This record gives sequence, C-alpha cells and structure tokens, in this order.
Amino acid sequence: MVTSRDPASCANFAEATIQHIDLKWLVDFDRKTLTGTATLSVVIVKDTKNVLLDTKDLHIRSILVDGKDTVFTEERYELEAFGTKLQVDLGERKAGSLCKICIEFETSPSASALQWFAKEQTADKIEPMVFSYCQEINARSIVPCMDTPCVKQTYYAEVTVPNSVVALMSAVSTCAPRPSPDHPGFSIYSFEQKIPIPSYLIAMVAGRLDKRDLSDRCAVWAEYSVVDKAAYEFAETEQMLKTAEELMGPYVWGRYDLLVVPPSFPLGGMENPINEGHTKFIERKITGKLFGEPYRHLQALNGWTKNLEPAVHYFFHPDHPFTKLVQDHTGIDPKHAFSNVPYEKGHTFLFYLEEKLGGAAVFDPFLRAYIQHFMYQTIDTEQWKEFFFEYFKDKQDVLNTIDFDAWLNKPGMPPVKPNYDNSLAEKCVELRDAWWQASESDIDKLDVNAFNSFMPLQKIEFLNLMFTTPEPLPHYKLDHLEAVYKMADSHNCEMLFLWIRIGIRARWPKIINKAIEFITTVGRLKLCRPVYRDLHAWEDTADLAKETYLRNKKYMHSKTAEMIAKDLGLWQ
Repeated sequence: MVTSRDPASCANFAEATIQHIDLKWLVDFDRKTLTGTATLSVVIVKDTKNVLLDTKDLHIRSILVDGKDTVFTEERYELEAFGTKLQVDLGERKAGSLCKICIEFETSPSASALQWFAKEQTADKIEPMVFSYCQEINARSIVPCMDTPCVKQTYYAEVTVPNSVVALMSAVSTCAPRPSPDHPGFSIYSFEQKIPIPSYLIAMVAGRLDKRDLSDRCAVWAEYSVVDKAAYEFAETEQMLKTAEELMGPYVWGRYDLLVVPPSFPLGGMENPINEGHTKFIERKITGKLFGEPYRHLQALNGWTKNLEPAVHYFFHPDHPFTKLVQDHTGIDPKHAFSNVPYEKGHTFLFYLEEKLGGAAVFDPFLRAYIQHFMYQTIDTEQWKEFFFEYFKDKQDVLNTIDFDAWLNKPGMPPVKPNYDNSLAEKCVELRDAWWQASESDIDKLDVNAFNSFMPLQKIEFLNLMFTTPEPLPHYKLDHLEAVYKMADSHNCEMLFLWIRIGIRARWPKIINKAIEFITTVGRLKLCRPVYRDLHAWEDTADLAKETYLRNKKYMHSKTAEMIAKDLGLWQ
C-alpha cells in the first residue's frame, strides 16, 4: 500500500533526481547547530535550466555547480511546514547529463529534524546529546535535498563532534574516528550508506554512547548506565533477523544496529526502512514464527481494538479521509495525517488477503516475490495491485470476491474483520473475570500461576481489561494483586503504566510513590502524560503532580514539558 508520508508530488522533481549525497557536518552543542556542506550528485531527467530542492530554516551560504558559482533563489512554500523551495540555476542541461551541486549551509537552532538534549535530560547526565528525527518531511531542515520518498539516494557522511561524544548514523562506519585537523578537541566519524534511501531515513546521533555486540552484524548502542540492560533486552535480535530473512530474503543493509535513546525521549521510536502496513504485517509474521501463530493473532486483535478502532472513531472519525488506506496528502502537513491507520488497516488488509488466498503457504511466497520485485523502488498502490493480480492470476475466482475499492479507498474501519484466533485473548478475559468476581473471602483461592504463565502481550491485555472494569477495583484486590504478582517491580513500562493507572483510578494511596517515580523516569509522552493527567484529576495528588512537574521540567524534552504543562493548567 502507498506510504502515508509522501506530501510532495514527484512532479516537483521531474526535471532531475539526486543519486548520491556527500555530506559534512560539524556539530555545535553550544549553538545547537550543524554547519557543513552537501555535495549532491544529480542526474538530469528532462532538459532543464534549473533544479528544485527542499530546505527549511537553512542558512544557505554558497552554492557551486560543477565547481563554479551559480545563482539561486529561495521561495517559501504556501504551507509553512514545507519550508522553502530552493531553485538552483544549472545553465542549459540535457536529459541524461550529470552535475554536482555543492551547497554550504548552517541549520537553525530550531531545526525541526533535530532533538537537542541537555546533559540533564540524558540517563547519565554527563554529556549533551543530539539526534535527528527526519520523518515525515524534516530532512530538509538539516540538509538541502529532495525531501520525498520518490527520490532515493546513497550517501557518504563525515560528522565532526567533540572528543567526549560518539557519532552514529543510519549507515555503516567506514573507519575508526580520527582527530579533526581544523577543530582541536574534535573527532571525525565517517559513514557510508550504499543502499539508496529516501531522505527521511537519513539519521544522525551524537552523544556519550557505548556499544554491545549482539552478533557479528547486530549491536546495541546506549548510554553507559543503560547499555548492558539494553543488550539483555535485545539479545534475540539476531534470531529475529534470521527469521525475517527466511520470510523476505537476505538482509541487504550490512548491519542491524539499535540505539536506545534517553528516557526523556517523547516518542516510541524512530524506524528506518519501512512501509507501514507491510511492515506491521511482516513484524507480526516474525513473532508468529518465533512465539506461535496464536500470539500473532493476539497481536493482530490487539492492534484492531487498541490501535485501529480508537484511531478511526476517536482520533479522527469514521468518515474522515485520513481513515482511508490510500490517502491524498496534497497541501497537507503530513504530521496532521499521521495515525495508526496506515499501520493497522494496512496490516489487516494483508491479514485478510492471506486468509482468503489460502494461508501462509500461499501468501509467504508472494511477500518474498513482492519485496524482490520492487527492491530499491518507490511504488504506488496501483503498481502494488497490478503485481498482486498478476501473481495470483490463477485465483481470479477468489479475487473477484474481494472489494478492493472498499479496502483501499473507503474511510472508516475495514469492511471485513479477519477470523482472529481468540484463544490467548480469552485466557486474559477468564483471568480478569475471576479477579473481578472474587470476593474478599475467596480471593486467596485464585490461581496465581495463570498470570505468570502468560506471554508479555497477554499480561498487558489482562491489565487493560482490569483497567476497564465497570467500577474501580477495591483496594483489597489491588493489595492481593501486588502481593502475588509484584506488579510495581515490573521492568515492562507498558505493564507498569497500566498498573499505575489501575491504582490511581481506584484512589489507592499505595500507588502514589510508584506513580511519581514513573513520571520522573519515563519520558515517552504516550506513557507519562496520561499518568500526569490521572494524578492531577485526583484531589489528593493534584498539587503533587504540579510540584513534580515543576521540579523535573528541566529534565524533560521540550515537547513533553509543553504538553504536560497544558494538561496541568501551568502553560502560559
């Protein structure tokens, strides 16, 4: 299915395309800027006199075309989020010719792609950190580029940073860091990405980081106090990667390294190569092979009820165009269209097709063939459909029963809900019912081993069900739950988050200290913000919530601090 992050028409870049970028950045933590040069290797697609590039809040110092000064103009897009259209004069250029455009520039301290963390906002609180977040269209704020998935390029980069920090990128390191001849006390890190990628996948981080190898091709990077725990949590990465290769073919990117960002990071993560619906589907196929097919079904069912239904019914509404699978983002800031819909509705469509066409034995080979056929390309939904129909041309009778238009182009929930295996979910409901119906005199008779035998997502589902009981749980049940399951000691943030909310909903005083500890150590907005709101809504903890916020504001990400301040009535 078409990706949801293509706000710019490919027609904007019809005259030329970027094949490769040579990039040099100097990281200035004091000024919160990157300065450097980008040399773009450009292929002329149609006869033209100029080329268009995207920028946003970039100070362009000079531009050379094939080593010579040239004229350039900057014109703001109508939509502020799109930034500026940079037009570079090339002279007369014929289709098929090549040129190099060298641009010297400096980013703004408020560049939308950069997250600057003071040392107090990191886990170790020793050195500051910066990392990029280029999706959906933020790459233009750190490098002049064609900021659309329609254009893919390789890149080579040199990042100069203070000796006290390490630089990493979404590319393979080419050599050990070397001293900078121009900046004493700084080191140069070099990287190469040989796979053509869209600009939003250009990623950079600089901070006090350490590394643990997980296999010959997998590693995890994190702050020193976190890295060993991170290595433990991600120990199965190589196994997952091998399972993915069994499904989709060889891993072509060379290395698979993970970065654990500071706890104050407000979002769930930054993905690299993806295509929303397909990725969610394949992700769950992998877990199904690792942990059993019923677990994949539980994930799918959880995605339907916890992600897709809220996105369609509450985040948007069932008639909203952004609940379509194929969306038109013309003139739209893509962040306003972002939701779980492309992930979950796309996944559900593929799950439904797999079910209709005969199961994994039939559908897995299609997935592999699809990936191999379109590797390194950008396609739209019509191209996907054409390949799909050609691949399954011997199943025309089945294809005729599928309402592709309703799935792809109609808003709202999917037209069909697949036949999910409910066996693991039913066990969660059974345990919830047992706890809900138990009286104080027979609560000791409950089977405490049931919860301990659950898989992680089952435990989360059980806690979700406990959070949505008709009435808050009585305190004696919370006491017993804590005594037998040690909920407050969980290292799973999703589980701890739900346990805290269950306790606050019941106005259980014993949960207050754990709630305060949680909101001062977990910076992900999805998790800390609801707990702050819950505490603020409880008369006994409303002032404590404000005091905690004011005391810890300096450790928060600016986005987190702003949104929570508004929730607490402290925003000015």
